[in-house]
Amino acid sequence: MDFDGGGDRRAWPSLLVVSIDGRGDGPSPSPVRSARMRVRAFLKPFVEAGVVSAGVLRDVLLVAGELLSNALRHATGPYRFSVFVAVGGVTVAVRDRSHTLPREADSPAEAGGYGLQIVRRLTGGVRTVRHSDGKTVVATVPLSASD
Repeated sequence: MDFDGGGDRRAWPSLLVVSIDGRGDGPSPSPVRSARMRVRAFLKPFVEAGVVSAGVLRDVLLVAGELLSNALRHATGPYRFSVFVAVGGVTVAVRDRSHTLPREADSPAEAGGYGLQIVRRLTGGVRTVRHSDGKTVVATVPLSASD
């Protein structure tokens, strides 16, 4: 594969999937840190080729960390974390076994919920897809995000 900006970009890997076993007993930085490192490594060729800007990479890492942290904090595992690069943006999806939908904080006095507000601002929206055994929370960082 050629990652120097030339070659056939259709041959580039465009999907990263990480399965994480475990329970959502509380925030555990280790799986989040590990997932962010894998996302950074996965997107590196796209950054080097100028397909993904440094600002988009920063936003994707933040979105990935927030969505995975929420799943670990509020749901049970196993979890499935995926990142997909497409023409319009970089999509982050986290699947868990909870049927409870994510929600933003209603007031400044409420604890938590602010990560989703940040994700919404960076992505323009968060979608939740329900499954019989849980849900997938999905957000796309546009490639046009500012640096």
